[in-house]
Amino acid sequence: MKSLFALSIFLIFTLINNSSAQSNAGIFINYDYLMQSQLEQVHNANNPSDLPVNNTVFLANTLLSNIPGDDNSILGFKLKFGILAETSYYILDKNDIITIASNNIDKYKIYVKNAELGIHFGVMVRLQISKLLLQPEFIFNSNVINYHVDDLVNTNASTIAKEKYQYFDIPVMLGYKSGFLRFMAGSVGHVFINNKSDLVKIENFSQTFKSLTLGYQAGLGLDIGNFLIDLRYEGNLTKLGAGIKYLGKKVYFSQKPGRVIATLTFLIN
Repeated sequence: MKSLFALSIFLIFTLINNSSAQSNAGIFINYDYLMQSQLEQVHNANNPSDLPVNNTVFLANTLLSNIPGDDNSILGFKLKFGILAETSYYILDKNDIITIASNNIDKYKIYVKNAELGIHFGVMVRLQISKLLLQPEFIFNSNVINYHVDDLVNTNASTIAKEKYQYFDIPVMLGYKSGFLRFMAGSVGHVFINNKSDLVKIENFSQTFKSLTLGYQAGLGLDIGNFLIDLRYEGNLTKLGAGIKYLGKKVYFSQKPGRVIATLTFLIN
């Protein structure tokens, strides 16, 4: 999954770099004459190293500039930019319980109370050729999960611990578009930014988080003019609660949380 995610990012930046080459090529006016002149120099050169650097750059630019496409295209891909807003809701098993023990004595029981609606916003880039899509997105993601924490030693006292997570999400989606309908699927990287947790206020609890976790998304979309509407399911490869520690030892729920994400995007070009 990490290799697929890295390959997707590499492909995106390669295409963007090539678009810069096309822009530079636009400064040349008389292509027929200049192209013929450059080709004659290539033919007469005994060694490629004999060619001036400027001529080599010109040839590359000219070749790229002659690839079919409109003003918003990269190597034949239609290029679109958009801003987006999302909301999400975690699908969690409330019967998944962590029991924490110390010295063979059960101390705490932790389980999910509920998840609040997540709020996300960001930008997207779409590259389209024919009916195929490549769509990376860059999204700020904020979610809240509330936990029941039962103290099994002190008269079974129960408290609610709120955890707020903030991540920078990078979905890299591949899609197929037919008319106004789309099917999208791909990988997503979650870059950890910050969290605030009531759990660390409880004695002997602490938390650490991985800087990057991975998941996947799949769903359907509608294109209506400059507006895009998406509904996706996201699965994660990391267990819920990863990062919670008691007396320095990590504790986990058994479930890997999934969530439903609804997105509204406005294309700005």
